[in-house]
Amino acid sequence: MNWKVRIQAIFGAMIFLGAAQAAMAQDYVGPIIDNHAHLRLGRSDGLMPDHPVGTDALRTLDDHAGVVHSALIVIARKGVPEQTREQNDAVMAAAAASAGRFYAVVSVHPADGEAALAELERLAKRGARAGKLHPN
Repeated sequence: MNWKVRIQAIFGAMIFLGAAQAAMAQDYVGPIIDNHAHLRLGRSDGLMPDHPVGTDALRTLDDHAGVVHSALIVIARKGVPEQTREQNDAVMAAAAASAGRFYAVVSVHPADGEAALAELERLAKRGARAGKLHPN
């Protein structure tokens, strides 16, 4: 199969799946939950320069989109387990202060080895229920 036919097949499948998802979305009446919202804690950890700090902007975006719950997540950088610990504590605190609106998704970098495992154990004891490995 040549590349043009393969591309057409892929796009055709994508269009079909998109139409199916749109049809299902019209019938959906349950809550909308965002399971991946990056929480910016300060000036040095934004994904983009205009990424807002804190949860206020996330709450506003969620309100406009009809989202009732959002995960809060940060990026665990390799080799800085103390920074990761501080970020995870901030995510847990923000979720706890949100009256159920946000929930914490803690993060570790797998290359941090034993420190990453210790952090996951610490967070599990504090009540964390979701986590993400960030091998960035």
